[in-house]
Amino acid sequence: MKPLYFVSDLHLGTRGDEERRARFSSFLTRTRELASGLFILGDLFEFGFEYRGELIARNRAVADELAALVRAGVRVALVKGNHDCWLSARFQQTYGVELLDSPAELTLAGRRVLLAHGDELDRSRRTRWTSALFRSRIATRLYSLLPERLGLALAGMIARMSRSGGIKPALIRAGRGYAEAKLREGYDLVVMGHVHVPACERFGAGWYVNTGDWIKHFTYGTMDAQGVELVHFGSREVTGLETATP
Repeated sequence: MKPLYFVSDLHLGTRGDEERRARFSSFLTRTRELASGLFILGDLFEFGFEYRGELIARNRAVADELAALVRAGVRVALVKGNHDCWLSARFQQTYGVELLDSPAELTLAGRRVLLAHGDELDRSRRTRWTSALFRSRIATRLYSLLPERLGLALAGMIARMSRSGGIKPALIRAGRGYAEAKLREGYDLVVMGHVHVPACERFGAGWYVNTGDWIKHFTYGTMDAQGVELVHFGSREVTGLETATP
């Protein structure tokens, strides 16, 4: 079987992201050639919003590339993260990308797999408040009434605030604990994102993978008949991380 790829936290659509977008385009070319499916574990976009039913302009080129991947016969699915929780069925219909709520349980290559973005594990007061606000239908409707330029500026400010605390060790531990509990329930693989720190760890007979990010690490997970790997794009190894067959 061709492998399945897992990636997250690209945060595309920001100023100065041309190099990262070009690198992701190269990754999508590899995906089309080598993989049977691509699963994006949230935060594909820095601001995945739709104005008047249309994806904002700065995100359309990437969405078009994903649509081309779908037309080439590659399954593409996006688990909605806290930066693209607003994407609707219109996005799925236009680009052919499956939209999944987090967490999502799937059977992939005969394995029981749980996919989650991971922001739902962050119980800090600020995160809970912003998450509730972002996912509120009323707030989303009111936000869509803002002029697009003002809305994008406000979104940029909120996004910068959400990352101002840097890496959160407690959240990394929460993700590992959540994965370990799910693996004890019988899942073969748990794949998550959000914390921007790549990981590949074995718990019993199962594996936990955090796909890292495409801001600093440029890592992605793979699964095929031989097993699971965490790979740095442009290399077949990630220093200090395990790769093994579940």
